Order: sequence, then C-alpha cells, then structure tokens
Amino acid sequence: MGWFGPRGLASVVFGLLVAEEHLRGADLIGHVVAITVGLSVLLHGASAAALAARYGRWYQRTAASTPDLRESTATPVTPRRNRLASAEADVTLATWAGARAPGGHEQ
Repeated sequence: MGWFGPRGLASVVFGLLVAEEHLRGADLIGHVVAITVGLSVLLHGASAAALAARYGRWYQRTAASTPDLRESTATPVTPRRNRLASAEADVTLATWAGARAPGGHEQ
C-alpha cells in the first residue's frame, strides 16, 4: 500500500531547502523536483485502479481461507471530540488573558 503514498512530498521539501539556501544548481534541482512530482502524479494515477483491484482480489481470496485475517478485524470507533469542551477552553483562555495586564503582569 506504500505505492499510493505522497512520493513527491519529500522532493518538494528538499527542493525548498535548496531554494532557500540559494545554492548553485538550484534551477536544475527545481526542474528535477517538478519532473519527479509530475511523474509521481502520472504513475500513481495510472496505476491506482489496477493495483487497488489486484489488492481487492487478493483480499477476497485470502479472507475466504483465513478467517482471522488482520484486515478483517473490526476496529473501534473513535469518539468525536466534544465541541462544548473546546468552547469552554476558549472561554477559560479568554478569561485568563483578560486577567493579565498589558505589560504581562497580573492585575
């Protein structure tokens, strides 16, 4: 499944690091990064459907013969965060900030 990951992200990060340092060859590296990202998008887009279908066929065969397959295991549902708790934290922060004098000292 790693094939579907963001392969061009590291190239972009390294390209930005080079650009910020104003090194010689930055233009060449910029072109290489652009080609890498473009090819990554093209190859991942062209192969995603075929590889996903292949994985689906593998899963159907394996799930039928292996009942304790890890992919078949139900995962617990993560509860959603309570928005009210977040709003209470904002009020507490605002109250604390209001109790401070402009110079950063408590009143």
